[in-house]
Amino acid sequence: MNLFMVRLFCILISCVSFVSASAVYDKAAAFYKAGQYDSTISVIKDFLKVNGKDPETENLVPLINEAYIRKGDYLSVQKLFSMFNQKFPSSKYMPRMWYLKGIADAKQKKYSDAVISFSSALDGGINETLESQAVASVEMICNNLSSDELEILSTGKVNPKILETIRYYKIVKLIGVGLFSRAQVQADSFMIRYSRSKYEYAIKDLINKAKEQEKSSIQVGLLAPLSGDAAEVGKRVVHGAQLAFELNNGQFGRLIKPVIYDTKGSMMENARRTKELINVDKVPMILGPVLSQDAIVSASMIMGKNALMLSPTATEDGIADLGDNIFQMNVSIGTLGRKIAAYAMDNLNMKEFAILAPQTEYGIALAKSFKDELKKRNIDVIAEEYFEEGGNDFSAQFSQLRQTLLQRYFEKTAAEKGLTAKKKITRADSIKYADSTLTVGGLFIPAEAEDIVMLAPQVAFNRIRTQILGSSGWQSKKVIQDGSTYVQGAMISAMVEPDQNSKQWIDFKKAFKTRFGYEADRIAALGYDAANLIVKAVKESGSDNSEKLADALYKVNGYQGLSGIISFDRSNSGSNTESAIMKVTANGFVRVQ
Repeated sequence: MNLFMVRLFCILISCVSFVSASAVYDKAAAFYKAGQYDSTISVIKDFLKVNGKDPETENLVPLINEAYIRKGDYLSVQKLFSMFNQKFPSSKYMPRMWYLKGIADAKQKKYSDAVISFSSALDGGINETLESQAVASVEMICNNLSSDELEILSTGKVNPKILETIRYYKIVKLIGVGLFSRAQVQADSFMIRYSRSKYEYAIKDLINKAKEQEKSSIQVGLLAPLSGDAAEVGKRVVHGAQLAFELNNGQFGRLIKPVIYDTKGSMMENARRTKELINVDKVPMILGPVLSQDAIVSASMIMGKNALMLSPTATEDGIADLGDNIFQMNVSIGTLGRKIAAYAMDNLNMKEFAILAPQTEYGIALAKSFKDELKKRNIDVIAEEYFEEGGNDFSAQFSQLRQTLLQRYFEKTAAEKGLTAKKKITRADSIKYADSTLTVGGLFIPAEAEDIVMLAPQVAFNRIRTQILGSSGWQSKKVIQDGSTYVQGAMISAMVEPDQNSKQWIDFKKAFKTRFGYEADRIAALGYDAANLIVKAVKESGSDNSEKLADALYKVNGYQGLSGIISFDRSNSGSNTESAIMKVTANGFVRVQ
């Protein structure tokens, strides 16, 4: 075959291919118009298998995607879109393909992706009808997005018409969750930017209604980690608070609307959200934060501001001391240490004390508060030893403790005889008195249950006669079960555990399980009690003024909550002092004070 014939053959093949593609399109289009979408897809797919590289595929792929949309095969729509976008990025059909992808995204509940797809369709240029449908689709999608999700979308690169819709629905969402101050700011900004918006009258109507609602409601900030390592604790606190607000709303003149922010277990995020609640949302009260380190940050920001803070769970000592508008509902570690020290001096007439504590933040804080209370009576700790938490060898600590007590014994004996005591205990002294029982009035062991069951027998083994004192770490079944007779008779300070047989607790658990689908515990009860105290303050003050609300909280005395008894007074700087003194018995912990 000569060169002329080869060229002629190629031209003929090309013409046949072109005619074939056009014929396929016409045939597929006819099937599509008749509603025969399977046939539409089949005809085009058969052609593409043989002629996938034919330029005419640019005309065929959009049609097959239309058919996939009609069939509800949204995964195939997205696959074809990706292939088409790579092969024909500048195609005149790209806006239409973006529009089809937007529909597929929305149907698959990929709402943020759908908004971006519809935005790209408008940017590329679609006809007026499709543009109207795309905006309408975005409006429906915005109803399924949170205000935070809408905020993220509004900061991205989206088509101006889509952005206008997103910002309108941000206002709708803010009003829907009771963030009236924030909604007003957004509405003012919207009206300046979109002076002739189709949403103008709707926004004005929403704001007017919001102002009426605002008069009959009070916003309460709620700060808790709903994501991150402490999310489970935060969730339980929030759910407990929500239940309390829901049960109380409608019981008196004003509705309480919680403004819930996720602190994400981050002090930076907590600080940002605290600032927003004070300056933007202008809430008179904040329930939270949940974590002690976050509570310290928030308390320092709220000092002197027109808002008060009530943390239901923070146990760090001194947070409430930061201001008259700061309250701690959970009993602080410092309170527990001071309580057991005062009880030992006042009720057990003890004059001498030793401390055996873990080298942890918890142990050190309890030891410090214990010593602080003793110093008020000019009583010093005669021996103080620390150990690594979770260890099993305490011989060094007990050896040093015995040596200190032996030195104390020599000093007392010498004083009774009018003699000078030995300056230093020798090894011979230690050996001589190895089998002697040494005495100290109280031995404070602020440890956790795992260490308690190891330490308590060592006290008896090392022949130390004393009244063992403890704190909240003892409050565990493990102490009773594994501590045997060695823990019995110990006195501890602890938070009052919920009475799980009371009608109040049973009703709470039932309501909580019905509302949230899982079992309530003391953490949830703390959130519930904190919310109820806020409701109580609003009722009794008849105001949303933070100073009047603080005054109402300071009058709380002996409040019987689900999590325990709660009392605030100004002498304790808004810190709950209602810890209990319990005695460890073979059958459990018995409250003695």
